[in-house]
Amino acid sequence: MKKVIIALALAAICSCMRPDYIGDADGNLPVYIEGTVSSEELDPLKHIRVTVSFEGEEENSVVYTSSKGIFRTDTYIDPNDLPLTISINIDDIDGEENGGLYSPLSDKITIFSEDIKGLSVVKLAPDYRMTRATASESSQQVL
Repeated sequence: MKKVIIALALAAICSCMRPDYIGDADGNLPVYIEGTVSSEELDPLKHIRVTVSFEGEEENSVVYTSSKGIFRTDTYIDPNDLPLTISINIDDIDGEENGGLYSPLSDKITIFSEDIKGLSVVKLAPDYRMTRATASESSQQVL
């Protein structure tokens, strides 16, 4: 009898949830931010630091580009907070590793409710192209 009651309770709970929505225990959606970083010549830049900051959050997500210049970060957001602005800061922190120093970039992208697809939010950031740092920017670089 207990198994039947538990099964009915689970069925009732599941019927109230959106079938295409899976979140964390608080009902937050998983969000994946993906993008690429390359030089002006379109060469992928590896080991570039990408800091992703969500509006209203104190913690940042810091990731580094792969050998193909790709970065990806994920977090959870409350769908009731949409639209949500995300700041992306891109910094070359490895000195001459990529053939020279590159100037930092900053961008802001916004997640809208239309970006919710199926089980999560995937937001593709633009392809970022970094330019070579000037002499004054190079001298300020902390290695």
